[in-house]
This record gives sequence, structure tokens and C-alpha cells, in this order.
Amino acid sequence: MQYEDLFTDRVSVGSNIEAIMRDRRCTKVKLSKEIKVSRPTLDAILKGEIHNATKYSEYIRRLLNFFQVSDTVLSKYQSLPKLDRMKVVSFKKEAVMEALGGLNIPVFIWTDGDFNKLMKMVEKSVAKGTTIYALSYVRGIEKVISQLAKKHPDHIIGVANVIDKVTVGMVADCGAQFIVTPGVSEEIVAFCKARDMLLISGVVTPTDVISLSHYGGDLACLYPYEKMDKYILKSLKILDSDMRFCCMKTNGKIDPGNVDDVFALLYYVEK
Repeated sequence: MQYEDLFTDRVSVGSNIEAIMRDRRCTKVKLSKEIKVSRPTLDAILKGEIHNATKYSEYIRRLLNFFQVSDTVLSKYQSLPKLDRMKVVSFKKEAVMEALGGLNIPVFIWTDGDFNKLMKMVEKSVAKGTTIYALSYVRGIEKVISQLAKKHPDHIIGVANVIDKVTVGMVADCGAQFIVTPGVSEEIVAFCKARDMLLISGVVTPTDVISLSHYGGDLACLYPYEKMDKYILKSLKILDSDMRFCCMKTNGKIDPGNVDDVFALLYYVEK
């Protein structure tokens, strides 16, 4: 039986589902409508009182599809801090993409675990007029994303170096509006398409571009840009004339005059 472990531990799973609902401000009325079950049935799911394993498996499948999380999340969910719970929003991918077009976008990277210093670094850039930026993912960055999203609701905030869809779901719930991955991931492409969330996928080889095109990806990103030349970009663009490309540099802005026909430019900003 699919989700057998969840069925065995369905009381705890029910508590985790309630925690996800609280964090995402999802009401029972909305959830029962979205997964097509009655309110009494939803109550039974949350209390762990569904005793038919086959039916339980189907309900879980619908829940996972709606919340866009893996079954592992249901069994090991860790609630966001109360003050940092964010409302699930319908991301306007096209609007975000339009806003990013033609820009040099800073990606803030921080590794020493002091998120107060990271906040100060971002705020310093914001004071100079930056409204579109990304944070390089490290464990615990969700709190910083939440704080920035609440303080600057008009900003477009992304998260870079994400490698799995569970993390994408967490940062999305905290307010991230676009994702940058170091490679091409079919499951992340599918997840972001389901959430209408902009995804920038790292590519290096023709195989990467072909795979991304096949999965229906949004933007391909050449990284590290300083290790490549314009002929590599031109050869990759031939593979899919509709694919839009970005470039990322390890440090320092890229001169747009040195890059032909690139959608957006990203660069790392370190402490």
C-alpha cells in the first residue's frame, strides 16, 4: 500500500497536517474543497481516525498534490515560528519575470550563521534602491525571507542554490517569489509550474538545455559566467530558440554590453 508508514502513524500525521494548515493559513473549508472531501472526513483525517488504508492513501495523495510537499514532510514537518508564518500566495510568474528582465540582480551569500548581519547587508543594498534580489539558501534562511517579505511587501525576493522541492515549498511559503537552482531538476520544474513560480535553472551543457526544455523550464542560467564565452551561449541558444538565458557571475556585476541577448544577469554579493 502506498503511504503505509503514514497510515501507521496517522495520528501524528494528522497533527502535522494541522500545523501546515496553520502555517499556510489554510482553513478547513478551503482544504476540504480543494481535496474534495467532506468536513467530517477531513476532521477524521486530522484526528487519525480513518481506518480504511486504501481510502487514506487516496486522501494523502490529494493532500500532497494540493500542498505540493513530499510524504516525508507530512511525517517530519517542523512548523515555522509563529511570527514568521506567511500566507500562501498565488505567484504571478509572468509579472516577476517581466520585472527581472534586463537587470543585474544581486544574490546575497552568507555562511557564518549570523542572520542579523545578513539582514544588515541586504538592507544596505535596499537603501541604495535595490528591490529585486535573492538570498543564497542555507538552513534557517526561511526566517530572514519572512522578515524581508513582511517589511518590504513590494520587493521581489528569490532564493538561490535550492536543490529539492521540499525546500522550494518552505521558502515559497515564507515569501520567496523566484527560485534559482544550480542544475536542472525535473521535480523542481514541475513543482514551480504547479505553484506558478518563476524558476531559473543552472545549465552548463547541451544536455542540460535539452532536459530543461523538455521539462518545460522557464529560464536557463549559465554559471559560472566568467568561465564561459559568448560562443558557448550562442551554441546553447541554438538548441532551443524559445529558451531565455540568464548569466550568473561569482562576484561583481556583469557588463550588459559584454553579453549578447541575455534575459537577466545575476551576481553573488559576499560579506
